[in-house]
Amino acid sequence: IRFTVVEKENNGTRAPEIELSIDTDKKELIWKGQYLSASDAINTTVSNAGDLVKNSFKSDWNGNFVQNVSYNGINLIKESACLNTSSGNQELCLSFGVRRSPQLIEVLTIGASVPSNPSDDPFSPFDTWETPTDCDPFTLPAPYEHNGLSLCDTSHVASLQEDLWKTYYDFSRMTLQLSAGMMQQVGFLGILYDAKHQLETQLLFWEKQERAHDDYHPSEQLCTIATMTKDLAAVESRKDLNTFGISRALSYADQNPAGSYSAEGPYLNYQVRTLQFRETYCAPTNFNSVLRFMCDGLSSGNAARMNRDIDYASLISVPKTLEIDITDGVNSSADEEDVMAMGRLLFNHNKIQWPQPNLDSDAENAMNDPEFINKYQEYRSISAIRNVARYSYANIVGMKSEGSGFNNTYIQGLLGEFGMPPTDIERFIGENPSYFAQMHVLTKQIFQHPNFYTNLITKEANIERFKVTMEALRLMSKRESYEQALRKEMLLSLLVEMKLRDLQEYGVDRKLQEIGSRNRSR
Repeated sequence: IRFTVVEKENNGTRAPEIELSIDTDKKELIWKGQYLSASDAINTTVSNAGDLVKNSFKSDWNGNFVQNVSYNGINLIKESACLNTSSGNQELCLSFGVRRSPQLIEVLTIGASVPSNPSDDPFSPFDTWETPTDCDPFTLPAPYEHNGLSLCDTSHVASLQEDLWKTYYDFSRMTLQLSAGMMQQVGFLGILYDAKHQLETQLLFWEKQERAHDDYHPSEQLCTIATMTKDLAAVESRKDLNTFGISRALSYADQNPAGSYSAEGPYLNYQVRTLQFRETYCAPTNFNSVLRFMCDGLSSGNAARMNRDIDYASLISVPKTLEIDITDGVNSSADEEDVMAMGRLLFNHNKIQWPQPNLDSDAENAMNDPEFINKYQEYRSISAIRNVARYSYANIVGMKSEGSGFNNTYIQGLLGEFGMPPTDIERFIGENPSYFAQMHVLTKQIFQHPNFYTNLITKEANIERFKVTMEALRLMSKRESYEQALRKEMLLSLLVEMKLRDLQEYGVDRKLQEIGSRNRSR
């Protein structure tokens, strides 16, 4: 506790200052000040309830003074301190009360709540106070028992209780309010974070839902391509069957089965084929119109089929689809007849004259003839080589044999986007597009239309689907190339074999026969 007194004068001179400091913890009382006269005697008195403590000291040469008085009585309730000088007739006195709250709190206890007199604040512990057991003023230790002082009954205790209660209550309420405010703020923050996470999660779900809806919705162009591939497996099986049938039919010419027009030798075979030529393929203007005398094509045949048995480009190479289907069970179509006629001209045109024995014994003698057996085996070897070559021809024809017509609408619609009229579309790919025609559209023509590239500007998922589709089509095309390479490899191996046979026949065999003849002559 510090008290400072300053005298104000109007003459401009230095005014005296007096300061009184009290430290209740150290139990010290300090006088400090400044007077006009130097080395003046200063008298101080401190009284409390009749007790009087006196102290004298002097100021320094400048009029300043500091005096520390150790005084235990400052723990009491009321104090009086006075200061005067020997040269003056005035005295400064201060009267004040000193309370040491920490020591007084030690003699107070907190009682239980009284139900009949509840506090307005349910959180305050100062609902009631209990009188300590040592509250008797005659039993309290010094200095509390001085002159019958009762810490429980005097008014200052009630004042202290009120001060402490208000202080604790204020801090308690402040703490409660701060805690409630902080908890409320935490709740607000939690609500904000919860709303933030909820909105982000909901947004994520919406994005995933929209992404899934977008990704799992293929474009119309991709669906069209997928639909056009549905018939490829069936058409490929039809192609393999037609290839086998054409190859088998062409091989009959070498075997000369009974009942066929080649069974009795080459003469009848040539007769039948010449008749077919005159009726179907003969062109009267050929050979400077010499053939007009033998051609019946203009009167009994179709002028469009003239020379078609020897025109590979118009018959097989240019058309994408041929009207060939050996599974239909009906008579041969014009394309089937033309293909077989060309096959007979390409493979084994010159027929051999087979022995025609009249009796079984003659046939048995022929089969026992070493020369006949040797030539017959050579003929079978040549026939086997021809069958390999025939299969390549039959495979090309089989790829262009007509399909089932399942995808006609989609293929014709695609070609219609190129500006082709329906008549040209049918002439280009046929009435029922073949395996070759469908693969031609899927692996080539579909990429020639600008709409294919503009339709790619949809979504990334469709781009990936197009990549997979194009890769599948590429693998199908590569498979055809692989099978073609196998046939080419077989044909090349047979060419090497034919060259080796010439070398063997004209080189090795003759030398061996000469060596054998010389050995026999010896």
